[in-house]
Amino acid sequence: MKDKIDYLLSIGFKPMSEDGSNVLFVNNGYVISVANPDQTLEDVVAEAEFSLKNEDIIEREELPFDGEDEDPFISNSEEVEPEFICEELAAIPTPVFRRLSLDGNRYYYRLMEDGTVKIYASGTNLIKDGYAERKDALEQWKELQKLMGQNPKDVTEYKADKGTIMHFLYGQYLKGRDMYLRRSFIIKLLDESDLRISKKNMDRFKSSVEDLDEMIDRLVRFAKFCTDYELRPMAIEKILSCEQYEVASPIDLIAEIYEEKTVEGYFGEVYQKNTKDKKKGDPKLSTKKVKEKKTVIIDFKSGDMHNEQILQLELYRRMVKEWYNIDVDGIYNFSPKSESNKKYVFRERSGSKEIKKADCVFMQGMINHQNKEKKFKTYKGCLNIKNSFKEEDCTITYDIAEELAKRFKNE
Repeated sequence: MKDKIDYLLSIGFKPMSEDGSNVLFVNNGYVISVANPDQTLEDVVAEAEFSLKNEDIIEREELPFDGEDEDPFISNSEEVEPEFICEELAAIPTPVFRRLSLDGNRYYYRLMEDGTVKIYASGTNLIKDGYAERKDALEQWKELQKLMGQNPKDVTEYKADKGTIMHFLYGQYLKGRDMYLRRSFIIKLLDESDLRISKKNMDRFKSSVEDLDEMIDRLVRFAKFCTDYELRPMAIEKILSCEQYEVASPIDLIAEIYEEKTVEGYFGEVYQKNTKDKKKGDPKLSTKKVKEKKTVIIDFKSGDMHNEQILQLELYRRMVKEWYNIDVDGIYNFSPKSESNKKYVFRERSGSKEIKKADCVFMQGMINHQNKEKKFKTYKGCLNIKNSFKEEDCTITYDIAEELAKRFKNE
């Protein structure tokens, strides 16, 4: 541990306490812990170099000031098209959704025939707002991160951004792109993409050999899975809605797969000699493995699987039934996190008892969505000590649905 501490002190990091057992060091607000015995000096050097390259003032991704007030509905809204959709599904009309992120809330919205705008909760928020299970484990995790000198929000956002990168790479592979298993190629793909990831986290990922190698490993495991199940993508990142619960969400993958199963029947085998009950030449009951074609929904996960994810899949199943009238044969989670010879986890969720909670959770989530005040306040103009301050002159409050409808009308 001493060599790690000496290194941090030599480049300007300060101990967070004078306690002899102190393991936390800080520089310009960036905290590094040396408590992990598996952490090498090289790990500390890499993290310290990252922190020095990405100091707070550099990380701000603001546009150059041009004297104009920022339009939050332009900078925080985007039209979302599916990464891929097959011909048979593309022929079925579905709404065009846009995504809007304001004040930490993510909404999906679409223009209705009467000119109004309908705002939907995201699937994640609907389930989070409607789920009544205790959140003790989450709070305990947050406290653990703080004890380790980490900001839980930063840890969560970086993990989510790595998940976004994983989804993007899976989508590129599913669309038939050559995926070279080199760090430089992954970086090139990310540079060409328009992923909405903070510059701080994108730079952190591209400069981490460990994260790049892990992502390549995830891609290899996913390719093996696709081959094992002869997977054919039908739709990638397609946004659909469940109108009953005023919720919309992108579905990771709708696909056809071939799943192997064992069936029992008469397949040409006969008894070779007389027995007590059978004569020689009588047909013999036997088993064989066959491949069954299935239409499935797959939700990608980076690691462990939880009950809330089952409800996400059930929500997606209802969306697909509502818009495409497809009776989905199975809902699955896929994760590349596995130590088995299979190298991945592909878990069927259709038979889970958790699905019995679905309508209760969805209803409660919808009520909470409806009760949220869908207004957005922002600041405008300029302050100067020579002028009297009037709050109404420097604030503007939008009714989100009305503002969006007005903008659609002007398009």
